[in-house]
Amino acid sequence: MELLNEMEEKGLIARYAIGGGLAVLFYTQPFFTEDVNAFIAFPRNVACNADPSQLDDFFHGKGYETCGTHLTVDDWLVQLVSASTYLDREAVLNAREVTFGSQKGRVLTPEYLIAVKLALGRPKDLAHIALLIEQAEINRADLNDILTRFGLRKKWQEFAKRTKKGGRSSDRRMATGDFCR
Repeated sequence: MELLNEMEEKGLIARYAIGGGLAVLFYTQPFFTEDVNAFIAFPRNVACNADPSQLDDFFHGKGYETCGTHLTVDDWLVQLVSASTYLDREAVLNAREVTFGSQKGRVLTPEYLIAVKLALGRPKDLAHIALLIEQAEINRADLNDILTRFGLRKKWQEFAKRTKKGGRSSDRRMATGDFCR
């Protein structure tokens, strides 16, 4: 968080929010996650594919090394994910303020996490959605609005149908597909 907050203060990024598995952990019981996904929005006057050397210089100046798409920060693999879609950008702008240890930061809300993960549709994302539905407090009206505005209703219905067949969800509303009605 400290590094991301500093990047924001220096104007390297406009805003960030933690997404991915670590964000899911904020709302559910613990499970293993390999890395930290930080969704970043660049300042409006900077293209989404900003000059990577500027970020590299900042990281190397701090003593951090990059490895492929990840940055190693205090034994954590950190992946900076450009908030390049309208959904990602809106998710970052509406992120919840939280405290991790002594650091303040932001994490995507469970409603936006579900939408972002549903849009990606990878098996681990769908498993995270099931965890969120079962364990997190979800604002159903907000989730329904997000899914509708970003054209994800059909994917949601397909997810609900698969979940019902697999018997993964203990939430009756989820299993019947009535969660967002």
